[in-house]
Amino acid sequence: MLQPLSSSAYDGPRIANINTVAPHILAITIRSGTVVYGKQMAYVAQSNDTIKSAGRYKSLVLDRDGRKLGTLAGRDRSILHTFDDMRGKPLDTRWADTPTHYRLQSPDDGEFEEARRPVRVHRKSKPTNLARIGYWDFEAPVVHQIYLEFDHKLKGGRSYALSFAGKVFPTLRFKHDPFTRRSESVHVSHLGFHPDDPVKRGYLSMWLGNGGRHRLETLSTFHVVDVDAKRTVIKELISLAKSATQRNEDAYARNYNGTDVYSFDFTGLDQPGTYRIYVEGIGCSYPFTVGATIWRDAFIVAARGLYHQRSGIAIGPPFTTYERPRAFHPDDGLRVYQSGCPLMDSANGLNRLGTDRDNFGNLLRQATTQIVANAWGGYFDAGDWDRRIQHLNATRLLL
Repeated sequence: MLQPLSSSAYDGPRIANINTVAPHILAITIRSGTVVYGKQMAYVAQSNDTIKSAGRYKSLVLDRDGRKLGTLAGRDRSILHTFDDMRGKPLDTRWADTPTHYRLQSPDDGEFEEARRPVRVHRKSKPTNLARIGYWDFEAPVVHQIYLEFDHKLKGGRSYALSFAGKVFPTLRFKHDPFTRRSESVHVSHLGFHPDDPVKRGYLSMWLGNGGRHRLETLSTFHVVDVDAKRTVIKELISLAKSATQRNEDAYARNYNGTDVYSFDFTGLDQPGTYRIYVEGIGCSYPFTVGATIWRDAFIVAARGLYHQRSGIAIGPPFTTYERPRAFHPDDGLRVYQSGCPLMDSANGLNRLGTDRDNFGNLLRQATTQIVANAWGGYFDAGDWDRRIQHLNATRLLL
C-alpha cells in the first residue's frame, strides 16, 4: 500500500495504491476530491443577508454577499446549517485513458528493460461520498481504478518504475511481490469467519470498467496464508463458480458480475488467527480473522448503529459517548394528526392511482384534526421523523 502523496499545497488527484489484478495488468487507484462537511450553528443575521424560499418544501436558503451559505432551520429559524464544501481538482479522465501517457520500466526484468507502454488502458470510476454544495446542487469525490494492460507479465520479486507523461504524478517505484501485495481481484469477507462456520469461501474476479469482462488465462492456485507466521496453511486449486455468460440471476436473465467469478473453498480452516488469501501470480486479499467472536462483533456494530438512530429517546452514556436529547416525543409538544389517506393512495405507500405527486399531497388533503395518541419511536430515516410501513422491517427483523 502506497502512502498518499503528501503536500499541503497540492489539491489534485492522488495515487493511493498500485497492484496487479492479473500478471499482465497493473492497477492504479487514484482518488480525487474531499468533502468538508457543513456545520450547524446559531444564525447571526447580517445586513447583507438575503433569505429566499426554495424547493417544494419552502426551505429558507441564506445568501450572503452573493454566496449561498446554507439553510435556516429550527422553529424560529435561528439555526444555520451551512452547505458542504468540495475541495480538490478532478482527474482528467481523457488524459488517464491514454496509453501513451504511461511507461513501465524495470532494471531486473528483461522484458521491461526498455520502458514499455501499455497496449490498452481501462478505467472504472465511482463516487465515494457526496457534497451538498447548494440547495439542490451536489458534487462528489471520486475514486478511479486505472488498469494498464501490458503485452508481457510482471515477474515476482522484480523491481519496476511507472512514470507518467508530463510528470502529472511522480514516478512510482515498487517491487512486485504478489505474496504480500493486495490485489483488487481477490475477494474475501472482511468480517472474517467463526471456526465452526460450515462454509468459508473467497472469490477471484475482475470487471475492468470500460474494459469489461476479464478472463483468466488459466485457473490459478490459491493459498491461505497465516499472516503472523508468514506461511501457507492451505493450498488448493481455484474453480469456476459462475461464468459471465450465465444470465440467470433474476427474472430478467441478467448477470450482475459482468465477468467470470472463480471461488476457493477453505472451510477446513478452523484455527483462530489472522489470514489472507494469496493467488499465485496475482496478489492477496485483505487480511481477515478466524475467531470465536466474529459474528458477535458484527452484531454489536449493527445494534449500536440502530441505537444511534433511535427516535423518541435521549441517547448517551453508558451506551455511547455521543449525546443527543430526546426528539419527536409527544410529551415535548409533538402532535401527529390522523389522515384519511390510505396507504395505497399515498406515494409513501403504493400510490395505486398515481395521483400523489410529492409523497405528502394526498396525506395533507385528507388531514383531520384527530390526534394520534402515543405516536413516537422507531428509527430516524435521513434525519427526519416518518413512519412509512416499510420502516417496520427493522423492528420485524430484530424480533
